[in-house]
Amino acid sequence: PSSSTTTMISNDNLNEQTDEISLHDIDTNIDSSLTVQSSVATNDEPVDDRTKYGEKRRHNIVELIETEKEYVKDLALIVEGYMNVLENDKDIKKPAGLVGLERVVFGNVQRIYEFHRDTFLPQLEQCIENPDILGRLFTTNRFSPYVRYCENKPRSEYIVSEYHDYFENVNYM
Repeated sequence: PSSSTTTMISNDNLNEQTDEISLHDIDTNIDSSLTVQSSVATNDEPVDDRTKYGEKRRHNIVELIETEKEYVKDLALIVEGYMNVLENDKDIKKPAGLVGLERVVFGNVQRIYEFHRDTFLPQLEQCIENPDILGRLFTTNRFSPYVRYCENKPRSEYIVSEYHDYFENVNYM
């Protein structure tokens, strides 16, 4: 940059205040301006990276949705199939010790199924159009039914192990 000449500019509108502007400041501002313009011009790569990131993000969301759909199908098989047969099929002879314990065996799987089918999956599908809500979806939805399920799991496993043959036979019906 050239000499450091200072020019005084009077600003009558601001109570007779004066501002100093040096040629060095002007040169620095021009250099900054050129740097900004240069970075904007070469900013194509980050745009491509953002596009690639967006595509990867969308792909991951679609994969998450497909996995969730499979999970809901599996839960439906348990609730609408297996549980329904055990609770309603009068032709299946239940061991005397198992009568009334069906709900203990399955815990709150019905509630988990309804939550994923009616709440979580539909909200997850909205993330394709609005991916920014994905994180909030996991933090605001209450997965508390899993707490109860996990608390019940040891008792459920014990009952299933005690009546293993019965559950195996029902599994093949």
